[in-house]
Amino acid sequence: MKIGHVVLRQMREKKAKVFLMVLSIAITIGGIGGVLLTTFNLQKEVADYYDTIGANILIVPDKLSRGKAFDGVPFAEQNLRGIDLTLPDKIKTIKNKESISIISPKVVVKATVNNREGVVLGVIFAEELRAKKWWQITGRKPQTGREGLIGENLYEKLGRPAKVKVNGEEFVITGVIKRTGSFEDNSLFLDLKTVLSMFKLNSYTFIEVSALCSTCPIPEIVKQIKALDPAIKVSAMADAIFDRKLLVENFGSFSKQMAYGLLVLGVGNFLILTFSLFKEREKELLIFRTLGFNKLKIFNLYGLEILIVLLVSEVLGSLLMIGLALVLARMLGIVGAQLFSWQYLSFALIGGLILWLAVSLLPVVKVSRLDQQEILREY
Repeated sequence: MKIGHVVLRQMREKKAKVFLMVLSIAITIGGIGGVLLTTFNLQKEVADYYDTIGANILIVPDKLSRGKAFDGVPFAEQNLRGIDLTLPDKIKTIKNKESISIISPKVVVKATVNNREGVVLGVIFAEELRAKKWWQITGRKPQTGREGLIGENLYEKLGRPAKVKVNGEEFVITGVIKRTGSFEDNSLFLDLKTVLSMFKLNSYTFIEVSALCSTCPIPEIVKQIKALDPAIKVSAMADAIFDRKLLVENFGSFSKQMAYGLLVLGVGNFLILTFSLFKEREKELLIFRTLGFNKLKIFNLYGLEILIVLLVSEVLGSLLMIGLALVLARMLGIVGAQLFSWQYLSFALIGGLILWLAVSLLPVVKVSRLDQQEILREY
């Protein structure tokens, strides 16, 4: 009878214990792989967000007149000292200028729009639309200085007009910004140069600067911009990406603890079952020894069984990893999540081979200590 046939017969006889061994390693591989892949996907999502948008840096005048603000945003007035018009060009000269993706100056004025009170923001649309990736616009982007975008709340209050009048000048509404839950919902967005000219302004109300990547030195950029003008206040804005980053950090910490726990429990349970299986097979292995099986054949006889268990566990664990990563990605709203990792599977395979070698040597060491006469006397 071939060794393979003997091994399969042994596995059929102890199928319940073999099943538990497979389950222990499969859950360990799938659980650890699933949570680590989810952590990787979350980290990649945040990194991609930074690469596209950047960490917002807000620049405002250092001294603001009390009451000249709307929802935390200061209004520009002719008698209010704002931000120098040359500051955006100066920002492009700082030491870490390569780390800057977007410079978006703005003016904010309270104005009458179609005989209703509203907020008019002058923006550079090319920069603003790059910075506000979350905007959902019904319509098209403005293409001339006489076109603009409008917040959904203000649009409905005005009766859904195709055109609006601001300070007696007419502008075409090319798109409506869906509600964002901020002052933007009640705002009209027009071309920056047009607003500066229309309201006779010679300064910006505030400037948003976006870094290019998640590893950019934000504190250093803030210091360098502040050094350009003592009359400005520069600070990093806390927005939705920081909440997402906090989720990533918390989930990452949880996934590490979970991975360690699964590793200890899974491997520990596998070892207990393996040693229990060996005790049940010990007499059988000793008899094979008396029949002339050398150490290598004993190793093959017991090791092949463990190897089959580990290989089946690897396959089932990989499927479980994909399933868990998919479920967690949907729960956390991760788009384009990676569901499989050859690198992680390689680590799991190497770990499995080390585990296989360690437990397969046990019968060889045990059986080799006894000679045939001792075995016959004992059994």
